[in-house]
Amino acid sequence: MAPLSQLTDEAIRWIVESGVKAKGWSIAMESKSLLDLSFRDYVLNRNVAFTPTDYFIEAAKSDSDFLAVRSAEELEQYLATKQLPASSREHARTVWHTYLNAVKRLQAKRDSLF
Repeated sequence: MAPLSQLTDEAIRWIVESGVKAKGWSIAMESKSLLDLSFRDYVLNRNVAFTPTDYFIEAAKSDSDFLAVRSAEELEQYLATKQLPASSREHARTVWHTYLNAVKRLQAKRDSLF
């Protein structure tokens, strides 16, 4: 299955308009939407290249505390408790900002459907 950031407008429209039946639950815009993207899901499904930030992501995928982050404040708390080099802290912030941008893109796609 493609990462949410790679869904086409047509696929998003189909999800929104028809809803999806999964294990007896209707997943639609009013409930837990397939278009909702948690930080955890973003990190675990992010396409990885060969950059320092991507190397950080590969290492962070096994850190449940990092994956549990839900806000910039929680990210800063996480970074304060870890003994990470300055470069790793900066990579973590970069990942958070790219996550926020991905969420904005998904919201813009969703909003353009209505």
